[in-house]
Amino acid sequence: MTPRNNNNVTKALFSSPTAATPKKVPATPGRREPAGLTKEPIEAFLRIRPLSRSERGNGNTSCVSCEDTSVTVTAPSGSHAFSISGEIETKFTFSKVFPEEANQNTLFTQTTLPLLSSVLDGHNSLLFAYGVSGAGKTFTTIGTPSAPGILPRLLDSLFNSITSAQKTPKKRKSDASFSGSTDFEISSLDDEDYHIPISLDDRSTITANSDYRYAVAISVYEIYNERVIDLLEDSPKEKTVNDGKGRVLVKDLIEKNIFSATEGRAQLQKGLENRKKAETAMNAESSRSHNFVVLRVTRVPKDKTQEELRANPLLIRISRLAVIDLAGSERNSRTGATGALQREAAAINNSLSTLGRVLTALRNQQRNPQSGIQIPFRDAKLTRVISDYFTGNGKVAMLVNISPSSSDYDETCAALRFSALAQSVKVMPHRIDTGRNPRKIPEIDPEILENLPATERNQIEQLRRENSILQQERRSLEGILRKEIGMEMQLAMDTMTRKHKRMFEERTWLLEEKYQQKLEISVKQNVPQNLGDLQNENSSLLRELELVKEDSEKKLQLEKTNFQLEISHLQLEIKSANERIRSLEETLGLARMQSQTEIEYWKSRATSTSTSTS
Repeated sequence: MTPRNNNNVTKALFSSPTAATPKKVPATPGRREPAGLTKEPIEAFLRIRPLSRSERGNGNTSCVSCEDTSVTVTAPSGSHAFSISGEIETKFTFSKVFPEEANQNTLFTQTTLPLLSSVLDGHNSLLFAYGVSGAGKTFTTIGTPSAPGILPRLLDSLFNSITSAQKTPKKRKSDASFSGSTDFEISSLDDEDYHIPISLDDRSTITANSDYRYAVAISVYEIYNERVIDLLEDSPKEKTVNDGKGRVLVKDLIEKNIFSATEGRAQLQKGLENRKKAETAMNAESSRSHNFVVLRVTRVPKDKTQEELRANPLLIRISRLAVIDLAGSERNSRTGATGALQREAAAINNSLSTLGRVLTALRNQQRNPQSGIQIPFRDAKLTRVISDYFTGNGKVAMLVNISPSSSDYDETCAALRFSALAQSVKVMPHRIDTGRNPRKIPEIDPEILENLPATERNQIEQLRRENSILQQERRSLEGILRKEIGMEMQLAMDTMTRKHKRMFEERTWLLEEKYQQKLEISVKQNVPQNLGDLQNENSSLLRELELVKEDSEKKLQLEKTNFQLEISHLQLEIKSANERIRSLEETLGLARMQSQTEIEYWKSRATSTSTSTS
């Protein structure tokens, strides 16, 4: 994402932060290490909200029972599943199930802290909340002033961790606890029914590497009716999504540098006030858009000077943690949406459906890597924006929110089936086929290129020449293979055609010759001496014709079998050629990655030079 109107990041990296070291909390038990370069499946967590007073007043009961890592739903008599199969039970498994009594801190510690650990180690992470409208997603991600959710706690834990690592002696005044004028509520949850004591000073921290300094920036945006809107602008405007610099970018998106959790919460509050909400029959404050909060963490070694970092920008590591509050899937028959609300619901359901198709395609491609399946990331803005998290190195987690109410059984089962699909997908540490054309290596700014040492300019030019040669070799080999395969297939067809034509002509000539001889004999004899002899002869000829016909059909069938064998042989050759092409593409991919690394290196260096000059 391209930053705009930001404070200088150097302020955060090379000057003393304003935040003080908060009270340390023991590291998270059972915390897992970052994914590294392995393929890691998407983790799925489940949260069950309590029944609301209105649901209990309407006579609804809970159709959900849970254990530590599994949940069982029982079909009530009024559900679609019951009308088909009777009272049935369906069981689903998760990484962890949070029952109704689970508090916000427990959920945050077990779902989000491992992602924060991965981000501080330099890897990207994604957490998205999924569920039907009114299931408690916004309560989980934002919370209330007395029960702060994932995002406020994440900001506190992030700055607790990095300020502890940086050992800054100054004290924060306003970051002692979660406070402010925020007023986040979710209508489907009744506060008086959700008695969970939350200590505002109980903010978890993890052990960040004290050899680094950290800088943090925040961006908040939404996808509303397939439009990306920056929520940190005073007058939110639509932004465009571009493919560039090896990843998907939201052009001109504001990224605000923040130096404390308080500043982060202020930006978060500003963004959330601008998001789209509306009242429906299922939720008094239903989110009408997918809400994104992205924290960008930049880390640099403490023992390196600015000059050393300019000489080796690869020492600077940038990672992102995205938390997405997905709009709830809806059925118009239940929400009562009409007009604009109905169009919004259609856009929401379409994007969630595309997310399901993306996960299905990823699963099928990973099960059969040779299938050539294209991933439809570009079919919706939602999947396009998050595509890098599924095709890069990092963690992806899904937090499913469900209602236990028997009236929501069908929607609950749909959400649980979606989670089962997500858990079958692994985050791939390499690029996969998204259906896009191969990207060209971007050009380096000539002014930056001129300021580089001669040896480094030569290295860049050498990489470009090698890439050009590989591209030419690929195109040349593809052309040769297509030509050879086409010629072989044409030759086989021509040979078979000539063979069948010659065989047919020979058979025809033999029959004509034989009948001509018979006709001459008949004419010479003028009148047959015996009608019975002619009938016998005619019968004999007919039998002979039948034998010739059967023989011809057998030979044609044999020729057809041989031709199919020849086609199979050609297909094997084509497959071998495709493998050669794939090998070349992998070589090209390595060359592109090396070139992209070099380019990012010099752009980072140019940025550092510009910053130093200013």
